[in-house]
This record gives sequence, structure tokens and C-alpha cells, in this order.
Amino acid sequence: MTTEEQRLKIRKDMLGKRGQLSESELHLAGDRLAERIEENSKAWGNTTDKPIVIAGYLALGGEISLDASMNRLRQQGMLTCVPVIEGDKMRFAQLTNDTTLVAGKYGIKIPEYKASDLLDATELNIILAPLVAFDNSGNRIGMGGGYYDRTFAHLHPDNANDNSIGKTTASQLQKLIGVAHDFQYLQQVPVESWDVPLTMALTDHSTYLFAAGEKSP
Repeated sequence: MTTEEQRLKIRKDMLGKRGQLSESELHLAGDRLAERIEENSKAWGNTTDKPIVIAGYLALGGEISLDASMNRLRQQGMLTCVPVIEGDKMRFAQLTNDTTLVAGKYGIKIPEYKASDLLDATELNIILAPLVAFDNSGNRIGMGGGYYDRTFAHLHPDNANDNSIGKTTASQLQKLIGVAHDFQYLQQVPVESWDVPLTMALTDHSTYLFAAGEKSP
């Protein structure tokens, strides 16, 4: 079985499991995740006068919801935003309690926005990334569109010293954090050369710290 065939099988299996979750299960998972994110956010301090910028997403298809998490982060004074697809990459539109949502690509809701107000990937501090599966090394399988890997290519280990792709001093401190249901964790997932590894992952039950190779209950 090729790497792509393995990844397709994992996507099918995980999407099937997500699709079986009830609304009450999804709500509970989102609330538990919010508690974990709030606890971890205490370490996301900023030494500048600017607010910390957090990129999340609007859940779809059984993804674990960030609604409660983003509300708590805004209450802490952080600026929250979600992706808007532009070409083969993403930029980010601010999300507030009063944001009007409209239909975007793939049926995903996005904020109503002005192009001049969109943020680039290198302007973010924390990226809470959705995923289909992840493993104990921080490898991530997404939906297959490659948007996160292309948008955050500057965080790939092979590009650590490549300033030609837009890496900034601020982006060196970025954290790419996977968020998922705990059952989406696997011991190992097949990896492609362009996959950008996660800094850590947060689920409704656990915190996974990949740099240290640890898992916290």
C-alpha cells in the first residue's frame, strides 16, 4: 500500500468515527477542549503591547469545536481569526462575537471581511489547526487539500534558514498546535516530505508535547 493509499484509508476511518458523534458528544468535547486550551494559553504570553493573535477554525463534519475556546481566548484579550482561502494558500480574517458569517469555499463558513483587513500567516502567534489524525511525533494528516502545509511552509524544518518564503522573526516563535478528538491520535501516521509537523496537540482528554516526546493526562 502506498503512502497516499494509507493516508486515504486513515481519512476514511477517522471521518467515519467523527461522523458518528452526536451533538451532545461534540458539545462536551468542545467544552473539555476549551478548558485544556485555556490552561495552556497561560504560557502564550507576549512581551509586546500588541494582542496575541490566535488562528482557529469553524468546525465542520464532526471536527472538535473551537467556539468555546475562542470565546475564552477573546475574554483574555487575544485576537482570534479563522482561515480564508486565497488561491492555494490561506489568509486570516478576524473573528469576534459579532462577526457576520458567510459561505466560503467547500461550504465552510467564513467571516464577512475586507481584503485589506486580512492577516498573513506570519502575523499569527498561535495556530490551532484541525486535522484528521496525528501521531506521537507530531505528524499530521489533514483533509488532503494541503492548505496548512503550503501556508505554513516557513515552519517546516527544512526551511528553517530560508528567508525567501516570507519567514519573519515573529514567525520563528509561532506554534502550530493540532486540535482533535482524542481518538484521532495514532502511534504513527504515514508522512510526506512537505508535511509541516505540529509543535503540540490538544484534545478533549490530553496534551501532547512533541518536542519533549511527552503526553500529559
